[in-house]
Amino acid sequence: MLLITYETVENLQFGKKREEDEDEKEKEQNKEQKEQKKEQKKKEQKEQKKEQKKKEQKKKKQKKEQEQKKKEQEQKKKEQKKKEQEQKKEQEQKKEQEQKKKEQKKQKKEQKKRKKKRKRKEKNSKITQVWGFIVWMCEVVSECCVVT
Repeated sequence: MLLITYETVENLQFGKKREEDEDEKEKEQNKEQKEQKKEQKKKEQKEQKKEQKKKEQKKKKQKKEQEQKKKEQEQKKKEQKKKEQEQKKEQEQKKEQEQKKKEQKKQKKEQKKRKKKRKRKEKNSKITQVWGFIVWMCEVVSECCVVT
């Protein structure tokens, strides 16, 4: 028969307790590892979300900048077009003014010409009248001379 002593029982109980403690310890470690993994996963997901958010903000910012650039370009185009139209208008006005000046100059020249022609006609008319008078006088004198 087996002889079990108090020490042996104590050792067996102690061994059993130690195994239970080790099992408990192992379970605790496993639990901690699982929690650490869970925490790590949460951290990684949080980081990914953060990175994703950063990327989206960057995209939004780029899009906004592009839209701003587009607006600025459109504004520049409008201003350029307006400037060109104003220049065109100014050129047309200048052209019109030059045309008016030419027209006025031409009218003035024609007026001068007409005035000169009228004066010449008046002068010729006076000369004709004087000659007519002289001829008449000559006729009168010649008639007088013939009579006497």
